[in-house]
Parts: sequence; structure tokens; C-alpha cells
Amino acid sequence: MKMEYTTLDAYQAAYLTLRGLPVSYILQNGLIVFSFSETKELREALRDYMNGAEVPVFQFVTRVKMLRGQVHNRKGSSENISK
Repeated sequence: MKMEYTTLDAYQAAYLTLRGLPVSYILQNGLIVFSFSETKELREALRDYMNGAEVPVFQFVTRVKMLRGQVHNRKGSSENISK
């Protein structure tokens, strides 16, 4: 069984995608959440995020807006939930 890490945190998801981790969007308890495959790279990226890793501000803000836009576009639509 494939393990997944899910989060509602757009900032965390933005950081993870900037680290090159692919994101999927899933419907969970009526909410669209960000989902990542559970890997060694994910665990390392989460550790770095929690330890205050630095990222380029413009890229980070742009990624947060893009992810929020993707969630907004999927709300109310049961199709297109998965990436």
C-alpha cells in the first residue's frame, strides 16, 4: 500500500513543491488537501521546513498563489480532484 502525507497547509505544500516533490490534490472529509508520496526526500524536506529552511521569496509566494488557485479551481468539482 502506497503511503501518503497530506496537509492543508499551503505554505508547507509550496515549500515541498519547490523542493521538487510532486503534489496531488485529494478530497478528504469534504476538503481538498495537498498530498505527497511518503518518501525519504519528503521526510528530509519536512525536517528542513520545520527547521526554518530558506527559500527564494518570490518563487515561494508565487507557488503559494498557484497552489491556492488550484484548490479554488477544484472546489465544488468532483472531477479533476487528482493531479
